[in-house]
Amino acid sequence: MQISEAGRNAAGYEAEHGNRITRTEDIPDPFECRSADTRWVVQGLFPAKAITIIAGEAGAGKTWLALALTRAVTLSGDFLGRSTSLAQVLYLDRENPLSLIRDRLRVLFGGSSAFRPWGLWCLDEPPLIGDPRLLEFAQKEPVLIIDSMIRFHRADENSATQMRTVMESLRELATAGASVVILHHKSKGETSLYRGSSDIVAGADAVFSLVRRNGLLELRTVKNRFVAGASVEIETNFASGEFTTVGSAELGGIAEVDSLAKIIQSCPGLTQNEVIKRCGIQRGRAIELLHSLDGKQWHRKGGANRSQLYFPIPVVPNRTVVGYIRNRPAGGSETSARADSSWSEPLGITQVVPVLPPFTGGNREPLEFYGT
Repeated sequence: MQISEAGRNAAGYEAEHGNRITRTEDIPDPFECRSADTRWVVQGLFPAKAITIIAGEAGAGKTWLALALTRAVTLSGDFLGRSTSLAQVLYLDRENPLSLIRDRLRVLFGGSSAFRPWGLWCLDEPPLIGDPRLLEFAQKEPVLIIDSMIRFHRADENSATQMRTVMESLRELATAGASVVILHHKSKGETSLYRGSSDIVAGADAVFSLVRRNGLLELRTVKNRFVAGASVEIETNFASGEFTTVGSAELGGIAEVDSLAKIIQSCPGLTQNEVIKRCGIQRGRAIELLHSLDGKQWHRKGGANRSQLYFPIPVVPNRTVVGYIRNRPAGGSETSARADSSWSEPLGITQVVPVLPPFTGGNREPLEFYGT
C-alpha cells in the first residue's frame, strides 16, 4: 500500500514538475527560447509594454513633451526624429488645470479631437496606481501616461519598501499590455537626476532626465535596458508645439556605426542576424542603428524567408563616396569627433567609413512659453 501510494506521488510530481531544472544541463539555451523582439513606442527610445520614467524639475517641459508624444503616437507621426507606433493614449493628469491643458491641446491638436485626457476636472477623478480599473485599460495595450507620479500614490517616495510596491503595481500594468510613461519630479538644485528611493529607477525599464539649459531641452538617458544610452538636445517652439532634435550623444558613438559599416563593407549581403552576431553590439541597439541608417550608411534588401540583407552604399563614378567621410577638414583638429558635413574626399583609401550627418534644428521659443 505504501509503495503504491509512493508511486502515485512520484507520478504526480513528474506530471507537475516535468520541466523542473535539477542539473545545469537542463537549463535551456537562451537562443532556443521563444521571445518576441523588443517593440517600441518611440523607436530606440521608449520601449513598448514597459515602464519609462521622464524626470525633471518643475517647468522643465515634461507635460509639453508628454503631450507632443501623445500627438505623435495618436497620429502615427515622428517624435524627436524617430518613428512611433500607432496606439491609443490614456493620459492621466492630476497635475495641471483644465485651462492649461486646453491651451496646449489647441496648439498640438488644433482643438477638440479623439484624444481626451483624464484630469481632475472630470467628476470621476483619474484613478490612483493600484486601482483595478487600470488593469482593465492596460489589456487594451494603450500608451498610459501618468502626470505626475507623486500625485498618483500615497507612498513615501523615500521608502524603498513602499515604492517597491508602487513599482510592482506599474509592472502589472506593463505586463498586461500597457506602455507606461511616468512624469516624475526632481527637486530644483539637487545633483540627483531623479527624486526618491532608488527602487523607483530599479523598477523601471527606461529612465530619462529632462533638463532645460540655454534655451534648449536635453533628454538624458539615466537607464535603458534595451539600448545604449543617448542624450538628445531639443529645440522647442511651444507656440507651434514643435520639438526638433538638434543633437545627440549618438553622434559621438561613431565606433558603433564604424563597426557595423566595416562588417557590411567587408561581407556584403549578410543577414541582419549575421551582422548583429559579428558586431558585438547589444541586439536592440544594433537593430535600431541598422534600421535608422538604412539608405544613409548602408542599404538593405529583402532576402529569402523574409530575411533582411545588408549592402554598402555604392560608389559613384567620380570616385567619391555617397554620404560623409570621416576625415579631418582643412584646418580642423585631428581629435575632433565631429565631421564637416560639407567636406568629402576622393576614394583613395582601402576602406572609407561614413558617419552620421548632423541634425538640423527648429526655432527657439520665448521663455514665457515654458511650462511643466
